[in-house]
Amino acid sequence: MNQTTPADDTAFDPEGFEARYRAYCATYSTERTTVDIDGVSLVMHPRVYRAESASTTAAMLSTIRDVEGRALLDMGCGCGVLGVFAALRGAQPVVMADISEAAVENARDNVTRNDLDDRVDVVRSDLFAALDEDRRFDLIYFNMPFFYVDPNRLEEALSPPEELAAAMPEQSAFVDLGYAMIGRFFATAPRYLKSGGAIRCSFASFGNHEQLDTILAANRLTRTTIARRVEDDYGLVYLALEVKPSA
Repeated sequence: MNQTTPADDTAFDPEGFEARYRAYCATYSTERTTVDIDGVSLVMHPRVYRAESASTTAAMLSTIRDVEGRALLDMGCGCGVLGVFAALRGAQPVVMADISEAAVENARDNVTRNDLDDRVDVVRSDLFAALDEDRRFDLIYFNMPFFYVDPNRLEEALSPPEELAAAMPEQSAFVDLGYAMIGRFFATAPRYLKSGGAIRCSFASFGNHEQLDTILAANRLTRTTIARRVEDDYGLVYLALEVKPSA
């Protein structure tokens, strides 16, 4: 899997990871389902990243606590859970963006479901391509696909169980070959930040920390861990990072 783990986190356990991934895949359905996350009702569409069973989402949600009155972008929004929670906690305006048509439809349903149409816009976009170049945000959230696969070792990519292929999103929701997409994101995201703004993104002990830090350094960015979610049963640690331009 060619992953690297920093010394201060739980050592990567391939068997634990595989078991966790299988358990996560089992939460998908070919039918629309309704879930409750911390008292907020959300609908989950097929072929959209499942938020309620993802530890990355839980780690990211724990950081949405200082958003009132702040302009916020939820990039790669999936079902829209981060943007919905941010708007409910006072962020305004909120923009959600995703390249997946299914995700955009799902996010719009959850915006309407929670009476947020007046303060949240949902757009289909390949990263920042569909956003106004003059738009600026206090916070950019990105629950990014940090599972690293070397482009020359595609046999290591995650494959969903065959019986769930029709329910699960594209592989790109989990895997970023060579961190090419993550590289594009961090090369562009700082242009959309207000002065003093920050990027908050997901990561994990089994992400490629060395490659991420290479990308951040190339774009004069630094990271700080602001939340952790430990899964002792699987030997995994999920992280929420705050990334800012270097001083």
